[in-house]
Amino acid sequence: MPRLLPLTLPVLLLAACAGTPHPTASPLEPVAPRPDLAMGGIGPVLGISLGAAACPGAPQTMLFYPFSEAERKALEESARCLKANPGQRVVLRGHGAGDAARQAAAAALQGAGASAAQIVPSFGAATAGDKPAVELYYPPVAQP
Repeated sequence: MPRLLPLTLPVLLLAACAGTPHPTASPLEPVAPRPDLAMGGIGPVLGISLGAAACPGAPQTMLFYPFSEAERKALEESARCLKANPGQRVVLRGHGAGDAARQAAAAALQGAGASAAQIVPSFGAATAGDKPAVELYYPPVAQP
């Protein structure tokens, strides 16, 4: 029994911390699952969280990755918002979709007119349940 005690304590501590959310995690907007035929299951999603004052009328929805044509149009709307508000920036935060989703979102935003300086990658872990996702945040940038 004394031999098990040194192994038991780290395992118990690890189990206790496993369900604790990251302190900076913010919940994702709920989204209905959509089959992703390429992956044979639910695909990664991209959540757009816009400040209403900065981008009125911009889409406030979850987008699955790989993007459909309708989802690309929503990204174009976000890029138009960024282009019209040069002091605004977008933070891309991953939820298991990895660099591919972040890079695809950044490319779509830049392709529609957002500047590279407005796109900031974040590698902070955020909780999204069991749905891999990328979140887009539009925090206001302080003007000098």
